[in-house]
Order: sequence, then C-alpha cells, then structure tokens
Amino acid sequence: MTDIQNRAVLQGRDVLLRSAREGDESAFISAGQHAEIAKMYGVADAQDGPISPERAANWLKSQMETPFAWVIEHAETVIGALRFHSHDQTDRRASFAIGLFSPTYLNKGLGSEAMSLAFEHGFNAMNLHRISLRVLHFNARAITAYQKLGFVIEGRERHSARIGTEWHDDMIMGLLKPEFLRKGVFDMSVAAGAFLVFAASQVGTPGPANMALMATGARFGFKAALPFVAGVALGKQLIIWPIGFGLMSLAE
Repeated sequence: MTDIQNRAVLQGRDVLLRSAREGDESAFISAGQHAEIAKMYGVADAQDGPISPERAANWLKSQMETPFAWVIEHAETVIGALRFHSHDQTDRRASFAIGLFSPTYLNKGLGSEAMSLAFEHGFNAMNLHRISLRVLHFNARAITAYQKLGFVIEGRERHSARIGTEWHDDMIMGLLKPEFLRKGVFDMSVAAGAFLVFAASQVGTPGPANMALMATGARFGFKAALPFVAGVALGKQLIIWPIGFGLMSLAE
C-alpha cells in the first residue's frame, strides 16, 4: 500500500511507517528536546527544553523532501522518524538513520520493529544489498539494538565527532541482505523449536486423549492399540501445527 506521496505504508504490530504530512511537526514540538536523546545525536551541552516551531518546520520539510523517509506512528501518535539516505542504485546500498522523540518510547521494542519494517522494505522493494550506518561509540543502547537486527561493527572512525571540547569516535556498522535473511530464518527456527517442544509435550502429558490411549492399551494390549495411538497422535498434530504457525504468522 502507498500513501499520497507514493511511498509505501509499512504496517507492523505496534508501529506504522508512513510519509510525513502537515501537522506531524506538532508531535515533535509536543515531545520537546530531551537531553538523553540529544546527547546520542552528538549535541553539545544537551539540555531538556522546547522545540521551536522553526526547527519543527525544518524537520518536517526534510522528511517530506527525502524520497525514502517515514515517520514512525504508534497508537496514532508520531513518535519519531527514520530514513534511508545516500542511496546508490548501482552499488545497491544506502545509509540509514533513525530517531525517536522521547525516552518514553525507548526500551519497548518500537524502534526495533520500525527498523525491521524499513530493512525488509529496503532489501526487497528497494533491492538494496547493503545498509550502513554510523553511531557514536558511547551509544551502547543503539549499538546493541542494531546488532540484534544483524548489523556488524565494521570499523571505528576515531575522533570523527567533536562534541563541545571533546572528541568522540563513530562506530561504522553494516548489514547485508543475506545476513538479514539469515537472521529472519534463525528467529523463525527458534520459535519453531519452542513450539515443537510444546507440541511434543501435548502428546506425552496427561489429558483426555492420553487417558483414552492408556485405557485402550490396557484393555486390548500394546500392539492392538497402536493404530488408535497413531491416529490420536496424528490428529493432535494436524490441529496443533497449523494453528501454531498461523498464530506465529499473525504475531510477525
């Protein structure tokens, strides 16, 4: 699905990615500036404070003019933005940046979900082979989040950012399409493994079906009861597995 600016609308479980539109700057103004977040962007002497209308207007203009940029919407509220930039179609690569407005939205998986949606779009619809980013070395939370999505630290650019009177390093991170796809397969295998344990437990633990199996074996003997046992076990699996994978697909 695309919106009025002909950009893909990316729907997740808890977040929606869409093009910026008039009025979104009010969410930026309402959130205000937070020192905890501004410091991670390299703002010197970052302090909590208001966002000026001019700054908010410039942010909105940049979001609307950047071809591969989306705002992040959660519970019908704009909570941040992300974008691909420096897009090179020949080398099939682009750089990436994301920012949430308020610490209120940190540590809730919202940023990770938004990035997953964007990366899936980037590697598929945009046909990217590589996504890269840079992050200040002291931004441990962001580095960990990127690594969980498959990013690899490829290098360290020393003294690349001067914040106030101090020099800081940038970590250079990259993600390749095959790595992202393998990450998705690994996550599904973990879920499938856990579900396999659950399905097996349903066959081997007490319940109406298993009590009937025991009674049949005791009455007719082990060999005579085998067809009944096999039928019940197969029937349970035919119910459990389709329902389980259907629920996992909905959760994704």
